[in-house]
Amino acid sequence: MKIAQISTIWWRTPPVKYGGSERIVSYLTEELVKRKHEVTLYASGDSITKAKLVSVVSRYLRKDKVPWGAKLYPLLNIAKAFEDSKEFDLIHYHEDTNSGYFGLLFSKLVNIPVICTSHHGGPVLDEIKVLSKIYKNVYFTALSKFSKKTIPDAKYAGVVYNGLPIENIKYNENPKNYILFLGRMSPAKGADQAVKFALKTRSKLIMAGKLDYSDKKFFDKKIKPFLKNKNIKYLGEVTETKKQELLRNAKTLIYPVTYDEIFSLVVIEAMASGTPVIAYNKGAMKEIIKNNKTGFIVNNLKQAMHALQNIDEIDRIKCRKYIEKNFSVKKMVDGYEKIYREVIRDFRSKNI
Repeated sequence: MKIAQISTIWWRTPPVKYGGSERIVSYLTEELVKRKHEVTLYASGDSITKAKLVSVVSRYLRKDKVPWGAKLYPLLNIAKAFEDSKEFDLIHYHEDTNSGYFGLLFSKLVNIPVICTSHHGGPVLDEIKVLSKIYKNVYFTALSKFSKKTIPDAKYAGVVYNGLPIENIKYNENPKNYILFLGRMSPAKGADQAVKFALKTRSKLIMAGKLDYSDKKFFDKKIKPFLKNKNIKYLGEVTETKKQELLRNAKTLIYPVTYDEIFSLVVIEAMASGTPVIAYNKGAMKEIIKNNKTGFIVNNLKQAMHALQNIDEIDRIKCRKYIEKNFSVKKMVDGYEKIYREVIRDFRSKNI
């Protein structure tokens, strides 16, 4: 198949540090190339890929500190892929908070099927809910069963869970005595809840993740004062190598997310390392974590504290095997390949 993959250009594909959707687009693109598909990746010029790379900017926008609200270059990135549509069998457009919903606006101007995967980490934009009603020609894929509920009027071609290159993730049976919070320093991710959890359980807490300017007041009030405590450490945003080291050495990953997240890469990354997860019961957590087997799904801080008392009962090798079976790159790409073929067949049958 001849496939266009439209990534975002706010971050490199794959990202240097932050960038969940760009990481998944990279995994998907490289595996498709291995399977002998002709793939063109629309991403920043510094992206690393074995596919054909097409770029409207020489390097990712955040590196040049382009204003966060700027839409011109992301729009040009998307437009370029649709301008080249005659070269492809289908376009796979990856929509997230940074790229916006513009790809849907071009979908009726091309004579090939368009697949949209929404990677929104937070609440889904009202605009895409509206546009999914208008652009019924677009085939959507969801990252979880829960995700389908967030854009209920979309025409879904299927659910494909994100996958990891598990062979590149080291497994550790003998963790150190700390709990880990890995995510944005924001109320949405529950960074302050992680601090409360550590204080209540008298645990050593390591925190790592991006601090956006918009979250600085929250951080200064809810996190920074507690960094005087010798048992609470904030490392800032870390590299992929450091992230994996922190994950595999942690006793548990605490994930007190406060909104209905449609998926979480860090949760499956933790379990792939052998590290069980204590997560709040939000969004797709019940689909990702096998409760009482690979971690604990809780409703509040009190239940999280109880879960920590039982964390050693979780078999770390079972965490790893669970991810190998259910959340590998191979399984993810198998799912997308199947959808691509079905979508192309369906589109052509309706447009003869």
